[in-house]
Amino acid sequence: MKKSGVVLLSLLLLPLMVLAQGSIYKSGSLVQVQEADSIQKQLITAGQTVEMSGWLGNDFLSAGRFMMLKGTVSDDAIMAAQQVIIDGEVGDLLMSAGETIIVNGLIKGDAFLAAREIRITEGARIEGNAVLAGATVVLDGGEIQGWLRAAGDELTLNGEVGQFSELYSNDVTFGNDYRASFGTTITSEETIYRENLGVVPSNLTLNVQEEPVVFVIVVKFIFYLSVLITGLILLRIFQNTAIDIHRFATEKFWKNTGVGLLTFIGVPFAVVLLLLPVLTIPLSVLLLLVYMLALFTGYLLVALTLGVMAILYFKGEPETSTYYWGLALGMIIIAILTNLPFIGFVLNALLLFFGLGSLSYYIWLVSTGRKTPGTA
Repeated sequence: MKKSGVVLLSLLLLPLMVLAQGSIYKSGSLVQVQEADSIQKQLITAGQTVEMSGWLGNDFLSAGRFMMLKGTVSDDAIMAAQQVIIDGEVGDLLMSAGETIIVNGLIKGDAFLAAREIRITEGARIEGNAVLAGATVVLDGGEIQGWLRAAGDELTLNGEVGQFSELYSNDVTFGNDYRASFGTTITSEETIYRENLGVVPSNLTLNVQEEPVVFVIVVKFIFYLSVLITGLILLRIFQNTAIDIHRFATEKFWKNTGVGLLTFIGVPFAVVLLLLPVLTIPLSVLLLLVYMLALFTGYLLVALTLGVMAILYFKGEPETSTYYWGLALGMIIIAILTNLPFIGFVLNALLLFFGLGSLSYYIWLVSTGRKTPGTA
């Protein structure tokens, strides 16, 4: 059993070992890179608060509760946190997920942002394209030199877009300073009237699209039902292990989420690397299969954790049946959260990172002898 765990662990953590050859890791309650600091290697951080004020000549990967980027990242920046503030400079791609994302600085590449609230301020400039998804999206005097695709419950646009804008919302408001050189298209599920749009821009196109609601509901119901049945079978077979991983997962949410983010990013990278030499193609396929299995198992773990926590909120001590009912309730909670308009994507990403990270970190500790199954 322990040997099998080591093999699985090696496959899951292979991308991290590859990245570790040229990376610097920082973790803790407070992670700081001072303004005078200069780092050439890739920087990976995980902590309650992360403040990056120095110069980084490579990629920046980070997960935490509060994150502020005030310095310079010469390459890509990938961040997941409850609150993300970007006052500095990102030299290439920016990807971020969280509850609140505020961009005040310079992004020289494309920006992919998903959060409950996204705000592009007057001092912000995105030289590439922007994809924004959130309950509230505000372009407050900022500049996007490429094209803009934005989806949200409420979109407020009062800045410049160098190419075209594609907007997906039932509530859009334009300000006096909004410009889109190649035109603006609004796609909604309800009729939108021009008098409710504020200052109507030139070259505006309105589209109303209705989804086949019944078909979507049936497909999702079948999917969640099949996943629940599979999960109940796995829980019955591996009951003690599942309960132990559940207890472990609830101990350190943000740390497990950070591990999950790094694993989620690193494994596809390793799969591509292993596809290059002919001799390692079978290993690449095996790693991909293990990765898919880990994602599915992590999904079930999240459902189990959410459901059991909800039941224990009203009931003191867990019983064996609590975990079975918890899995079913957790599936319902996930179905509701991940299908919320616009913010469902953010919640889905965070839950995915949490489940994958909890599973990977648990296997790591057990396989290396740092944790005995069944102990705290």
